Amino acid sequence: MPKSIDRWRNAWRVRYFRDQFLVSLAGLFIVLIVTLVFLDYVETRGGSILEDPLLSLFPPIDLKWITFSVIYSGMLLGFVSLSLYPFDFLLAMRAFIVMMILRIVCLFLLPLDPPAGLIPLIDPFIQLPGVRRVFTRDLFFSWHIAAMALFAFTAQWKDMKILFSCAAGAVSALLLLQHAQYTIDVIAAPCFAYVAYGIARWLTIENVAELPGSNRGNKARN
Repeated sequence: MPKSIDRWRNAWRVRYFRDQFLVSLAGLFIVLIVTLVFLDYVETRGGSILEDPLLSLFPPIDLKWITFSVIYSGMLLGFVSLSLYPFDFLLAMRAFIVMMILRIVCLFLLPLDPPAGLIPLIDPFIQLPGVRRVFTRDLFFSWHIAAMALFAFTAQWKDMKILFSCAAGAVSALLLLQHAQYTIDVIAAPCFAYVAYGIARWLTIENVAELPGSNRGNKARN
């Protein structure tokens, strides 16, 4: 922990990191607000129902509490592990912003109605019945799986990469078993996460060598 504090202290002295971190933090806040407002709009639209051969093989099962236990445990672990490395934390934050922007574009261009037999995936943290609308049309692509994939791409250790990859696979299975997503939503999520990661890395990597205490920065300097 003292080493991570030193990394943040050193990183904060670098003007590039300080400016980009504050801008990205503000950008994250804005994109989350825009996403919530946009999802309310998405729920008012009609869409297409896709024929999904995989979902037709089994009835839906209510697994939302298991699903969110995996999702939020993974997000907490990802946040804590990335917080040890300032640059990688910044990179993950920017990748998440890009990923959410891509998701807004996809939702706008591809309106879908929920799969047959859908059991609503009520998020206990942001979707309280009677307080916020229960979202059922925010389908393509799954941000829950994309978030786990982003943690796998940005993780510093091989064991963590494997863990987050398994988490992404588990969440995929749980969402499909609940008929909360189409199969295409699940398959596309890691692909969009990788694109978002690549864009964020391209926007950030050129200044890696300026940032003390970053594993990637050390590699760049070597």
